[in-house]
Amino acid sequence: MKFALDGWSFPRASRVEYPISSLADDSLVKERKSLEREYSKFLREDLSLRNEVSYVGNKREPVLRWFRFKEAFSGNLVRRLVAKLILDRDSCVLDPFCGIGTTLFVCQQVGIPSIGIDNFPIAVFVASTITKVHEVDPKEVEFWVRRIPEISSRCDVDLDPPDIPIVKKAFRPDIMKDLLRWREAIAQVDDPLVRNIIAIIFFNVIQDVSYTSNDGQFLRLVKNKHIPDIRASFRKHARIVLEDLARKEFWAPKTKVPVRVFEWDTRRISELELPGEPDAVITSPPYLNRYDYSRSYVLQSAMYFLCSAEDIKYIRFNRLLRSHIESKVNRNEKPNHPAVAEVLKCLKMKEKMLNNPRIPHMIMAYFIDMEKCIRGLSCKLSEGARVAIVVANTRFEGEVIPVDFILTDIARRYGFEPVEIVIARYKGNSSQQMRKYGRVRVRESILIWEFTG
Repeated sequence: MKFALDGWSFPRASRVEYPISSLADDSLVKERKSLEREYSKFLREDLSLRNEVSYVGNKREPVLRWFRFKEAFSGNLVRRLVAKLILDRDSCVLDPFCGIGTTLFVCQQVGIPSIGIDNFPIAVFVASTITKVHEVDPKEVEFWVRRIPEISSRCDVDLDPPDIPIVKKAFRPDIMKDLLRWREAIAQVDDPLVRNIIAIIFFNVIQDVSYTSNDGQFLRLVKNKHIPDIRASFRKHARIVLEDLARKEFWAPKTKVPVRVFEWDTRRISELELPGEPDAVITSPPYLNRYDYSRSYVLQSAMYFLCSAEDIKYIRFNRLLRSHIESKVNRNEKPNHPAVAEVLKCLKMKEKMLNNPRIPHMIMAYFIDMEKCIRGLSCKLSEGARVAIVVANTRFEGEVIPVDFILTDIARRYGFEPVEIVIARYKGNSSQQMRKYGRVRVRESILIWEFTG
């Protein structure tokens, strides 16, 4: 299988020696050093991609800018990967961690069929909506944008607010009551697609009028935060939606192509019947960075989907990939790669220094879950399928975890062969780690694999 190089400047990345571990014993780094020797030859560097592997690139992207999902990559990255993987209208792209649907939306624009899978309800809701927005009548959306504030003022809501501690702390009592009225008004929109578009606007309003800031790992309460008027916030976000809908000719797909979105656990993808056999993957799984989506978007989930505290816990512990600090590990689970076992051994020696004792559980669970996903993909992809996966390495208590090399090595067990590992940017470390162990750059990379069957 050939891969295009057009538009990509991939000089061989120079091999830079860096401290993998803060421990002096060479026997405690041999597995990670072995991975370096095996996979450094696949490293390429293109730092022009630094903003495209994050949501920053979507801030001016029609439709994709409607809801700020910090964990998303940019639409332009998908366009470049479509060219890189030589995909066309006869291809079928699978995004097994589709999030808000960036891959699906861009593939739809360029006429390529796509399939998205995610197990986070609000992400599936947004992805299912934005891949249909080209079908909506902009005048209908504008009509309801004008009517919703008026209807909300007449709604008589006697529902109790969601019984979730952070939600109760996030809003003034009068704001909470108003939000419940607005939700009731949105429910009166008769067209499902228009209603869902208005709901996305509402998601942004919810964040604006709360006493919180979404920093990724979880919501932080912000003292003295200025709370805007709900109507002003709604108008601001609605204006962006209406601007994009008024210019549909610039972003709407020219031809109709199939797009399917499944609310499903990618760890069990082998059990899901897909409409066809994908021959490409463009995706980014959750990073091994402690971020908990169920906390980051708990306000929108609770205020619109009527989630209770138990619902949120179910999502956190049963539906999300175990990349967050509260990940639970079964007694019979063991490290599934020698480098993972090595990292855990090093962290065991620093157990009292860890700022959270559950970090080793999260690390082990993450790679176990990712292996399930990779194994499942091998059951679904056609032979010769091209794969692009955005991942990031990380560092805990001075121990560097080469996520890109470990996942590539695991993938070879299931018929995936590395083509390139493209370094898109280098990330720093927390201030606490830098004070203790110095600054070490860790890679954020795009894994390019070929499935050989």
